[in-house]
Amino acid sequence: MWLPHRLYEAVPKIFFAVGGSILAGALYIGFASRSAPFYVFVALGCIAYGASIMWLRYRYRRPRPSPGVDESPIESAARKFH
Repeated sequence: MWLPHRLYEAVPKIFFAVGGSILAGALYIGFASRSAPFYVFVALGCIAYGASIMWLRYRYRRPRPSPGVDESPIESAARKFH
């Protein structure tokens, strides 16, 4: 399924917002409720998933140096493994 570009870029922020809202709701109902730990777990999962999407996009989009340009043989050998 293809998403419009704006929505695609907003997916991590949406997960952060949903996770924050669920976490706020869990704190509002208090930990006396039996379902509060479940809500906290789901909220932290949403936040972690949003953070992982942001991290993967950052790693993919960061600028990489051209191979062989001012690079030592050790760096070029290490780059093959990453």
